[in-house]
Amino acid sequence: MSENELRNLKEQIACWKNGEEYQKIIDTVEAIPEEERDDDLASMLAQAYRDLNEENSELELYETDELDAVETHISKCFGEFENVFHEIVSPDIHVDICVIPPNDDRNYYTLVTMGMGAHRMNVPEELAEYELERAELLVALPSDWKLDQDSMEDETWYWPIRMLKSIARLPGQNDTWLGWGHTVASDEGTTYAENTKLCAAMLIYQQVGEEEADICELPGGEKVNFYQLLPLYDEEVAFKCENDGEALLKRMKGISFVVDINRRSAMEKVSTGEYSFHVTLKLNARFQPRDRHVLEDVLEEVLGEQALGEVDGGGTMQMPSGEISYCDIEINLKDGNQETLETLVQIVNHFGVPKGSQLQAEGLTMSIGEQEGMAVYMNGTELGDEVYQNCDINYAIEQMETLMKGIGRMYSYWEGPEDTALYFYGTAYEKMLEAVKGFLEEYPLCRKCVVKQIA
Repeated sequence: MSENELRNLKEQIACWKNGEEYQKIIDTVEAIPEEERDDDLASMLAQAYRDLNEENSELELYETDELDAVETHISKCFGEFENVFHEIVSPDIHVDICVIPPNDDRNYYTLVTMGMGAHRMNVPEELAEYELERAELLVALPSDWKLDQDSMEDETWYWPIRMLKSIARLPGQNDTWLGWGHTVASDEGTTYAENTKLCAAMLIYQQVGEEEADICELPGGEKVNFYQLLPLYDEEVAFKCENDGEALLKRMKGISFVVDINRRSAMEKVSTGEYSFHVTLKLNARFQPRDRHVLEDVLEEVLGEQALGEVDGGGTMQMPSGEISYCDIEINLKDGNQETLETLVQIVNHFGVPKGSQLQAEGLTMSIGEQEGMAVYMNGTELGDEVYQNCDINYAIEQMETLMKGIGRMYSYWEGPEDTALYFYGTAYEKMLEAVKGFLEEYPLCRKCVVKQIA
């Protein structure tokens, strides 16, 4: 196309825009090969799509200056893009997909939504201070992923686009919200495509840009959060639901954030050649997953410092009531020699493990643990509104820990439908109980509580 023809076309597009003939603009520009379109034509095409959608439906759309800010943020933080998958029909929000190609620094495609953040999600009031109402999504695809028009007709190549669009629409369709750690299954509840077993995605903080890429501030001061979608296998979703997002990401250490339709599952037991002897710490401890993680992190650090092994994940078992029964920590050791096992037992006992715990391996069971446990079940239904309004459970915990200083402390808790269990571990059950007995009898919130020895 000559410069004169291009100039005439732009003048014609301006006339069509004034006449609100947006479909003519779209049809004409789409007929021109992408490599022959300059920046002005690309911008005119994008604006025509927005104008057409705004004319034909009550869409939630960014204001023009907001959209400019988001587009600038994507270009600056994730990379320049020329190719955009424009949405022809938009029932609620208009979700375009910006395609940032691989470059010398990033050997993968980055696909970013542009339009999800026009909708303000229904975030719980207690999280209002974190400004999570607006969001955009991204996914990283390998450099050989096919994104041409013909390949987009094949679901084996198109599914990441479908995943981005469907998840972007979910908060508006269901009057809910999405944020870090949330998982969403595929539309059909099956795998994303016939050639992969990936079937769901978890929202994590973006991994492809710098820290400032996490948030785009709009001209009015509102913030748009950028989350990366990490496709998961069914068993990984189950593990995450049983534990939490942090536990799954720790388990996925070494697995790339770039989509790999054939990657290994994080649930597979994989050990380095250096650490090949697998053991399980079965802890007679009622630890919430996040409390178990604390012990995992400490063990990981000490085992690494002494070149003894590495933590390979963990799990938490529940009773039918939902209360925690026990938890496991999986460890790969350098060998199964008695000296190595005894060193591990010493390390574990040093950090505090309840009696009744075990070190398990093939053909081996060793009893470990020196602490005793005390559960205090705080009555949550029978004390009267005045007690619950005027008393603070955090104050009760603080006072009990002060009274049993040097004897024990609270390690975890559980919130049930009728009571809240506080789990204390220390040198001796009887000593812990004696230290707090007076307080339990006097403090109104502790009346009708039940105390049990749990280790």
